[in-house]
Amino acid sequence: MPTKKKARTGTKKDFGVMTVKQVMQKMVQSAHLKTQGDVIASLMIEGFGAVPVVDAKDKLLGIVSEHDLLAAMDDGHKLCAVVAGDIMTYNPYSVRPETSLPTLVHAFGASELMRVPVVDAEGKLVGIISERDYARKVILKGRSSKDTPVADIMTSTVVTVTPSQTVDECMAIMTARRIRHLPVLEGETVVGVVSIGDIVKWLISEQAETIHQLENYISGKYPA
Repeated sequence: MPTKKKARTGTKKDFGVMTVKQVMQKMVQSAHLKTQGDVIASLMIEGFGAVPVVDAKDKLLGIVSEHDLLAAMDDGHKLCAVVAGDIMTYNPYSVRPETSLPTLVHAFGASELMRVPVVDAEGKLVGIISERDYARKVILKGRSSKDTPVADIMTSTVVTVTPSQTVDECMAIMTARRIRHLPVLEGETVVGVVSIGDIVKWLISEQAETIHQLENYISGKYPA
């Protein structure tokens, strides 16, 4: 007579007792109050996402998110003319290394951040954890329920754009709605996605081209 396999137990318990320290990133790219906006944008383009801002002793002061950077550019500021202290979110949500993962999930939802700084008892930055870390190191390893369908957790009301909408329009929508991605639709067909990273990268490229043209004009390479 075949032996029945024992049902898996303890999945929720395992998840509940896991801590941030087990899944956080320990090598953190951070900025200081006087770090220029274009430097922060470069870090974001390299894939670091939101950038923590620390003092000389690595104590967390704030965080600069993609939305903070986008809002500054939407207001007409040049990246090289703003610094982290001008645009960062002060006293941001943070968690401790011993914070449980259910509490971390709550912090993601409450803060609307994709990356949450991890600090010690003195408030010193010791790591950072992203939703991607959580997905890769927890969900994909079966440490949470596999029975939850996408329909139960997805956002049903989706803000979209068309291929003909301008970058300024996309930027305004992202800033106003505090969203990171805009599906691009032709009719009812998804033909692409515009991310906040795409917008930042494009704006940096445009600013660099404008500066290059001005330098050429000043040096006499363009006719008056």
